[in-house]
Amino acid sequence: MLGKILPAVALGGGIALLWPELAWRAGTLQLVTADVSSLQNVSVFKEQDVKYKDILKNCEDVIILEEQGVAILSCDPQRDAWNTVMGTFIDPAPPGAIFQWFYSDPDSFPQPLVLEDFGDRAVVDFHPLGIEYHAESSTLFVVNHASSGPTVELFNYVPWNGFGRAAATHRQTVAHPALWTPNSVHALNGTSFLVTNDHFFRVRERFVAQKIETYGFLPGGNVVHVVLPPAADPVEPTSLGDDADEAAPPPAAPAPIVTTVASSIPSTASRPTPPTAPSP
Repeated sequence: MLGKILPAVALGGGIALLWPELAWRAGTLQLVTADVSSLQNVSVFKEQDVKYKDILKNCEDVIILEEQGVAILSCDPQRDAWNTVMGTFIDPAPPGAIFQWFYSDPDSFPQPLVLEDFGDRAVVDFHPLGIEYHAESSTLFVVNHASSGPTVELFNYVPWNGFGRAAATHRQTVAHPALWTPNSVHALNGTSFLVTNDHFFRVRERFVAQKIETYGFLPGGNVVHVVLPPAADPVEPTSLGDDADEAAPPPAAPAPIVTTVASSIPSTASRPTPPTAPSP
């Protein structure tokens, strides 16, 4: 008899503890599962128009540079068939794109940036989510949910509305076990930035656990701080002198490039190592 009572008591206690959390999220869950036609249509604009719906599809993020009158958009038409957050892995092709739109120019329209020095990934395995632009260093940060694994890509980019194509030059790829489920990125400077991980479990490896985390509203995400090391100075050749036999000082241990800023989850050391993106 006691063996039947204890599980019931434990279940009731768990529901009692979780009820305040679940109660206020019930409205959100109802909104997520509701039929689109049943949602209330709200509009506060006197005039509205949908532009470029055939060009801009599944746009995740946008940056507005008001002084220059330009918008930078992260879009991925293939997200309906390739969504690493929700668990859709049908086909990663074709790739997404970063668009530049000088909205201040009435004759302008969104143009995809040509990603120079990015190799085949620009046309094969590029699925952008969060983006950020650091104007002082002309650095464009892009979270890429590629089929080979998540990365943060850094590009040199200056908005250009003149003659010729709009382009961004690839500078660096950042892949790290702490960038587990990257979503949004915020630049602190040209080599330091914050990244949000939106889940603790990746749906590709832990499908059931990720769904429980998502629909159970479990706080599994975190924020990490990435600091890229400075470029190494070239070594100048020197002639051997009287002090050549003296031992050179050992190099300093490299500082970690990623530190956790805010988290409600265990250390990333407890996670399995994600697949490493192949070199371009």
